[in-house]
Amino acid sequence: RYYASVDGVLFNKDKTTLLYYPTGYLTYSYTIPDSVTSINDYAFSGCYSLWYVTIPNSVTRIGDSAFSECSSLGTVIIPGSVKNIGAHAFSGCESLKSVTVHNGVRSISNYAFCLCESLASVTIPDSVAKIGEGAFERCSALTSVHIPNLLADVNKRAFDDGVTITGVSIDKDTNADVLWIVVITTAVAVAIAVTVAIVLICRKRKMCAQRAQQQTEEAVKKEE
Repeated sequence: RYYASVDGVLFNKDKTTLLYYPTGYLTYSYTIPDSVTSINDYAFSGCYSLWYVTIPNSVTRIGDSAFSECSSLGTVIIPGSVKNIGAHAFSGCESLKSVTVHNGVRSISNYAFCLCESLASVTIPDSVAKIGEGAFERCSALTSVHIPNLLADVNKRAFDDGVTITGVSIDKDTNADVLWIVVITTAVAVAIAVTVAIVLICRKRKMCAQRAQQQTEEAVKKEE
């Protein structure tokens, strides 16, 4: 026996991976068991009746398209135990209004929240180091996002053009700004070093000239 079923929800034998939640279930909420560490690709895809899913701290992986097209899903809270939010994980969740990503999550994959047209609030923690292409594309209700991590790798097409980004200064590409900061800082440091070197050389030449003049004057006095 390779699988386990609990109230129609399919798991692997050890109940550590949630494989499939029936799309036809007319339940409004579901709490994922604490034994689960991985939510399989497409596990909840198309579950139109679900309003809310509780994801426990035991979960470390949310698979690709895991909750895609869950049209009634309104709020998502992702615990810090999850390291990566899979590609298209919540894409097409048209009723999704609020997403809270807890500290500990490292990356948000390509198109993870694409086409979440009601999404108006996103909390992104400092732990997030990468936000993939189209992650929040076509989220028409989203007007601003705060990204606290100054070194975050934010794809230039992660957000629509109308979204205001705060917390980091990105010209649709955070890496470019970080690179410019490094270049400018290096240029300033080099300019200061060159200026100091020139001042020291000029001072040394002035001292040598003064000494030579002094020696000449002493020689003239001796001849007199």
